Amino acid sequence: MKRLTLPLLLVASPALADTDLWLDAYGGHVSHETGTLSLYQDNLLSADNAAHFDFDPNLRPMNGLRLRVDTTPIPFGFGIDFGYTHVHDPRADLRLLPVTLGVTLPSDLTLARGSYGSLHPIGMVGFVVTAVDGFVRAGPIVSSVNDNTWSGRGGRLGASASLGLEWRLNPAISLFSEYRYQQMRFHLEHTNDPVLPTTRLETTGDIRNDAILFGLTFRLLHQVSPTALRPATDGQAASPPST
Repeated sequence: MKRLTLPLLLVASPALADTDLWLDAYGGHVSHETGTLSLYQDNLLSADNAAHFDFDPNLRPMNGLRLRVDTTPIPFGFGIDFGYTHVHDPRADLRLLPVTLGVTLPSDLTLARGSYGSLHPIGMVGFVVTAVDGFVRAGPIVSSVNDNTWSGRGGRLGASASLGLEWRLNPAISLFSEYRYQQMRFHLEHTNDPVLPTTRLETTGDIRNDAILFGLTFRLLHQVSPTALRPATDGQAASPPST
């Protein structure tokens, strides 16, 4: 029986917790961005080529969706964010899809409360994995960049951190604004033929940006722990939890 105690507790914990699931839909302006690209072309039948340059990514407005979940016994939440932005430069035209996983501030933190709603801090810290497609061009090197091959060297992991304010109009809908720093990195390797390659190409990118985002938050799920029900006393029925 002792061997079953821990698994049973792990299974029972979510059922005994108050849980909220939130969906954030956002868009915003990128206020500052920097980027670097490195390309290396290994030619079997001719001389090799290499290029490295800094550039202004000229990121188009960033937008995306984020899911957040809060569970009351845990002093923080968890989030997953699906973003999209577009690099537009004479030497690079890339579509970036950063996916961020991290921890979030719990939704029950309250800064102020009034007759028209309540004010809450909102934030998330995590790591980013970036999918990318498009093309890069530098001197004699022209590379079609896509996710058909991956390489661990150079990494795909970047960092993300955001902090802002959420105005909760009612328990289900909020408005928010936040500042976000994000690093999108990728390292891709390609060959011109999978059977008899004569050219191998490496493309490495690192794009960092600061953005101001605005959005709407919707509460998709509000699950109350059964233990939140008040026990009945003599001559009284059990009462539901207060909201």
